[in-house]
Amino acid sequence: FWESVVEDTVTVHAFKTGHKVSNYRLLALSAIQMHLHQHCTAASHSGPVEQDHCQSKAQPGKEASNISPVQDELVTDPLMQSGRMQSGRKLASREAEKLRKAAEKAEKARAMIEKRKKEWAELYASKPSEDYEDPKDVEAIRLAKERMGDFKLKSAKDFTVPEHLRMNVEKKRVQLVNLEKK
Repeated sequence: FWESVVEDTVTVHAFKTGHKVSNYRLLALSAIQMHLHQHCTAASHSGPVEQDHCQSKAQPGKEASNISPVQDELVTDPLMQSGRMQSGRKLASREAEKLRKAAEKAEKARAMIEKRKKEWAELYASKPSEDYEDPKDVEAIRLAKERMGDFKLKSAKDFTVPEHLRMNVEKKRVQLVNLEKK
């Protein structure tokens, strides 16, 4: 790689310390770069459309599918051209595969959403109205009211402890006697 680049290296050394700084400058551009530069400068005089095209070529990190026709003209080796075509086909097939997978994934998501919508529609259709009363629940409530009896809450103001639950002196004596026997 470095043999094809014509460059001039400049190194600056410090007097009293071992520090040094190196820099380089390119003395000449490659043939492809020169041709592109000439093409873009000519295009800048011709119109803004061509100028935008040249600026997009100058940006690094572009895909291989953005190879300009100028660069294609510079490549004269048929092996390199066939290699580019094959790599282009590989890239195209990979891109097509990615697009196909993305489309399948989107279709699955769409189908899942439709399935969920149908399930919710069925659920809402089977939902009873607000005033609906289940006959089993109505019967259970009626039976509970009949058999509940008269239960008083301890927190009620009129609550009195029933006789069998009241504690008196005689009941405590009986408990003490039973404890002493054990």
